[in-house]
Amino acid sequence: MNTYKKLILLMFIPLILTVYLSAQNTQQQDQKGFTRGSLKFATNVLPSTSMELVHRPKSALKRPDGDFAEIELFGYLDLELKATNGEGHDIAIYARRPQVGAQAETMHYLVFTKTDEDEWISLGIGGGNTSPEKFDLGDLESINMIRIIYRNQRRLNDPYIDIRDITRAKYRILVDAVEAIH
Repeated sequence: MNTYKKLILLMFIPLILTVYLSAQNTQQQDQKGFTRGSLKFATNVLPSTSMELVHRPKSALKRPDGDFAEIELFGYLDLELKATNGEGHDIAIYARRPQVGAQAETMHYLVFTKTDEDEWISLGIGGGNTSPEKFDLGDLESINMIRIIYRNQRRLNDPYIDIRDITRAKYRILVDAVEAIH
């Protein structure tokens, strides 16, 4: 092989190795423990979101990155999320309580989905104390959206907001990402 061909080959070896190694790493875990290439996350903020009580809602899209959507008391974040029912938990929500400010222990976030018949179904309750918190679809085969509502424990089973109940307290929950496990 002449010198010119050797030089060309040496120039392309790093590129070839980079492509090969990145293909090999698509199923390995990254530094935060997330498996690359196989997870599905919320893809869109739905217009039904209570925008006056949810700040930076797009921060809840895609994989966890430390950029949080903030849901104030009685606010709700509606996200497009396609998930199917599988063995074990079906959805993981990467949420946490704020590190500063008052936070009552009775404050929780609720997770709902809407059926094809326009009926709200509760998927569970999270506190933001551990992340991610996981939820099961129960008897549902699949879902296309979820609603995350932040409220006091006294109203845990109601997917609707009565405007007369809203206070301007600075209670909030932070949501980094929502993952469809199946």
